Amino acid sequence: MTFSTLALLEPEWQFRAPNEIWLRVIVRVQNDISVPAAESVLQAAGSRIASGAPPQFASALRLVPASSPLFDPTVRAASSRLALLVAGEAALVLLIACANVATLLVVRAASRRRELGVRLAIGASRGRVARPMVTESLVLGAAGCAAALLVANWTIEAVTALAPASVIPPGVTIALDWRIGMFAAGLSFGVALLCGLLTAWQVSRVDLLPVVKGTTPNDASAGMGMLSLRRGLVVVQVALSAVLLVGAGLFIRTLGAALSVAPGYDINRVLLTTVDFGAAGMTPPAVPATGERILNEVRAISGVDAAAFGHIVPFSGAFVARPAAPESEPMSADDADRFLVPYAVVSHAYFQTLGMTSRGRDFTTADGPQAPPVMIINETLAQRHWPGQDALGKRMRLAAAPGPLYEVIGVVPDGKYVSLTEAQHPYMYLPWGQSPVHA
Repeated sequence: MTFSTLALLEPEWQFRAPNEIWLRVIVRVQNDISVPAAESVLQAAGSRIASGAPPQFASALRLVPASSPLFDPTVRAASSRLALLVAGEAALVLLIACANVATLLVVRAASRRRELGVRLAIGASRGRVARPMVTESLVLGAAGCAAALLVANWTIEAVTALAPASVIPPGVTIALDWRIGMFAAGLSFGVALLCGLLTAWQVSRVDLLPVVKGTTPNDASAGMGMLSLRRGLVVVQVALSAVLLVGAGLFIRTLGAALSVAPGYDINRVLLTTVDFGAAGMTPPAVPATGERILNEVRAISGVDAAAFGHIVPFSGAFVARPAAPESEPMSADDADRFLVPYAVVSHAYFQTLGMTSRGRDFTTADGPQAPPVMIINETLAQRHWPGQDALGKRMRLAAAPGPLYEVIGVVPDGKYVSLTEAQHPYMYLPWGQSPVHA
């Protein structure tokens, strides 16, 4: 059999495991092809691909614009709300800063009213008198924009350097986009021009005689127009600041409520790290021994009470499920979806590490590939299938018959797995020694 090389990938391309089967296809559509037309072609191709697959694996291809996140619509909605909230807060802070700068410019102009009045009195045009004030405002705006972009770039570099490697996907570069720079420059120019013109307009309305003679107090010579402008800017700052303070108070209250929620784990004094066995070139059979050696070395560190592995940990954002039905309830390949239960593959001492108590026994190193299949479930799953009974010793099937039966060896309390606001739902744990491929 002869193989031909079609393309070479850049070094930044990384693949988590050689047996990865989850694929997302990215399609670049030509300008003269509409999205519905491209979607119909993809659906036809998907039908041909799935023609030889079992019915339960049949699916349709859907073309989603790159501007739309390719995940759960509920997550997309939550992300959109969060983005709008952050953008609204940034807009309020920006408006407060603009009002503050405008107030300072108005006060500075008021302090120069005598100088400007003298210039007008000796024949200078109002436009020529106002021009330096607009120029000063534009220079301040340009300097502020440059300083802000510089600080933003430094902040992005610092946050990127401090962020864990698992947070930033491989090959993704986080940096200031030129469009962000253009937006910041345009906004700074517009605000500076507006403040300069507003101040110049107020100064151009000065009454020359009282100013030149210096016979009126400063506030009186300022005129009702400038005084009203200053008061209006102060009112705007106070109002917007009040909105931000109320929002901050609500956030603090929400944070306090979230901290009072019992997640079902003792997360104090718990550290989390990531070990990618697939990236190290290990095959699934070699993973358990290597993982056990790593755990033993970690447990030998002074101050470490317990250590464990888990292919999914609480609040990591990951969520996988598989069918799980009691031995007495029939489950076929066609209706397996209604038995889906979220799960995690964990090593022994996992529950001890998270401070969870278990009825029954924990996983041990003896629960390996040659041992009888076992599992641990939470209280909600136990009450769903065996209400009023002890679930210990019961058996469940994780695939259509004649698949293997898993014995329930432990029941743990319910917890929060993805979000602190989620309702209690079934969850199960499988021993890491019997599922090394998940490492």
